[in-house]
Amino acid sequence: MGKGNAILFVGLGLGVVGMAMAVSRPAYATEEWIPKTKGKAMGKTLKDAAKRLSAEVVASARKWATARALPLADVLTTILLESRGNPKALARNAKEESRGLMQVNIRAHADTIKKLGFTPDGLYTIDGGIAVGTYLLASKRKAVQALLAKTTRKQEYDLGTLTRLYYVGPKYAEAWIMKGTHFKNLEVYADHWRDAYEAVTNTIYTT
Repeated sequence: MGKGNAILFVGLGLGVVGMAMAVSRPAYATEEWIPKTKGKAMGKTLKDAAKRLSAEVVASARKWATARALPLADVLTTILLESRGNPKALARNAKEESRGLMQVNIRAHADTIKKLGFTPDGLYTIDGGIAVGTYLLASKRKAVQALLAKTTRKQEYDLGTLTRLYYVGPKYAEAWIMKGTHFKNLEVYADHWRDAYEAVTNTIYTT
């Protein structure tokens, strides 16, 4: 983990990095730290990180979850996976620069950041990072709901998990939701979401 106010995450190696820039690129610097810990160690890491989420982070998440009609638990779980609650988190390489609690890619979402009245540096604030992150989360959740309305296929995962999978790549998620077409590391992302969600809901009052 790097020094200073930002974390430069090590690459996940799944061939996926940031939402909306390409099919194989997930929403943010998605959970790049998790593969270093597995099984019980991973669960302990998530639980410890959930306990360290500050009151300010939880309060802002609650405010923006309400404003965006999102479940608070889903917002906090995304924060836990993306940054472990560090507002100064940074993931940067040749093709992305993701900042803040929800690791918004400032290159892919420059117009959205500006439209919402923030600057790239504003994503390093608790409220700024969550305001923009929840806007994007809500848009992806709606996209998944639209897909679900078009299919009668029985889904293996709930809406929160499917939204997380959508970050891996919209076309991959669409193929999975509509046809059950498997993609690499699908179960890994689903398991990470489940474990992080449990860490959040077992630690923080989310209703």
